[in-house]
Amino acid sequence: MPCRQSRDTVVLVSRCPRNKIEWITRADILNCSFSPQTCVVPEKFQYHCVLNENATGLVEVCAPFKTIHGNKHKHLIILPKIC
Repeated sequence: MPCRQSRDTVVLVSRCPRNKIEWITRADILNCSFSPQTCVVPEKFQYHCVLNENATGLVEVCAPFKTIHGNKHKHLIILPKIC
């Protein structure tokens, strides 16, 4: 099910964070867990930097986090459709 509140958090960017410090900095700026939404518990509404819908650019977005396969070294993350 789409999380429509994610649309309000989309930011076009020229690149995604390249290391942990940059990731934490950008996540802190978007402050996703405090974004108004009713999709998931606040801790699961997290920062993502991903390809846009057409795979022609990058966006930062707050969206529900879901691990569909993972171990302590790798996670495959899927983003629900937000529109």
